[in-house]
Amino acid sequence: MEKRKAFFHNKKIVIIAAIVLAVIAAGIIVYFIASAAPEDTSADGVETSSAVTVAEEESSEEKTETSNADMLTSDTKSTAATDESEAAIDRESSPLPQSVSSASSQNATSAANDVRTDTSPASSHTHAWVDHTVQVWVPNMVTVVDQPEQTIPGARFYTMNEAGEYIANGPTYWFENGFTKDDLKEIIKEGLRNADSNGLYNGVYYGNYQNVTKTIPAVTHEEDQGYYEEKTDYQYCSVCGQHK
Repeated sequence: MEKRKAFFHNKKIVIIAAIVLAVIAAGIIVYFIASAAPEDTSADGVETSSAVTVAEEESSEEKTETSNADMLTSDTKSTAATDESEAAIDRESSPLPQSVSSASSQNATSAANDVRTDTSPASSHTHAWVDHTVQVWVPNMVTVVDQPEQTIPGARFYTMNEAGEYIANGPTYWFENGFTKDDLKEIIKEGLRNADSNGLYNGVYYGNYQNVTKTIPAVTHEEDQGYYEEKTDYQYCSVCGQHK
């Protein structure tokens, strides 16, 4: 048993090679047998092959014709679309017919006349005139008194001329700026106390005085004490806005 196993192990490569060669030889034999088989020359076989060939050729021709027809239809549509586009462009660029142009011009003129005039029955109306007023300044210049006119009383003493007459041209004391009658009495007392034999003190007679007055003008300025007055400058129609 061990010897058999050793034998087969040693001859393993040889056995495999022999099997491969046998398979190749069988394939060659089958090939030659198939090549040597007689050709089928029966009429049925020829007619069937011819019929198949003719059918295939007819089918090919039909496909070719269909393809040509489709291409022709596509070209026709493309040409028609191009012709329509060119015709549309020609229509747009070409001038309007004389009758259409004249009618459009007349319509435009009529519409312009409707806008400019206000005499058509549809647009005529009775004007409703409304006064448009503005505020106008009316000047009024007046004299404003800042300080009123004043009359200041005073006392004027006498002097004696060469003829021995008393003349009221001596010093005058005005009751203003805080000067009072009490101040005047003190002056008189001093004059009488110091009077000479003629009753004069420094050439002035203080035994009597003349009541006098003087006027101080008012302090004023000019001022415009005007006012606004509402006046109508024009009238307008409240419907259409026309002025008059």
